[in-house]
Formats: sequence, C-alpha cells, structure tokens
Amino acid sequence: MICAHVFNVRHKFCEYRKLKENLSDREAVVHIDFSENYNLKYASEIQACHFGASQQQATLHTGIV
Repeated sequence: MICAHVFNVRHKFCEYRKLKENLSDREAVVHIDFSENYNLKYASEIQACHFGASQQQATLHTGIV
C-alpha cells in the first residue's frame, strides 16, 4: 500500500514539473489545496454553545498561481 502511495506522489510531482516547464506565455498553473473543515469556537463559551451540535465550520481552500 505504501509503495502505491509513493509511486502516485512521485508521478504527480513529475507531471506537475513537466507542466510548469512547458507553459506558454498565456497559460498559468493554479495549485489549490483543500484543508479539512475546522470547527469555530469562541474564546469564552457558555455551556450550551460548547456542547451544542450547531457549531459553525470553516473550510480552507488555499491556492497559488
């Protein structure tokens, strides 16, 4: 299982490098990374908010061009 993961990562980086090296002047590579959902918390929570099931969430999608 680990060998397949290592192969996939190496192949992905190799293809990504080729793509960047062969870009024309009118093209760009956009790399977007998904981060997990984060539960938002208050600095000072009341008990109902702390144990409540309706906490707000934020999802991070970071990217570079």
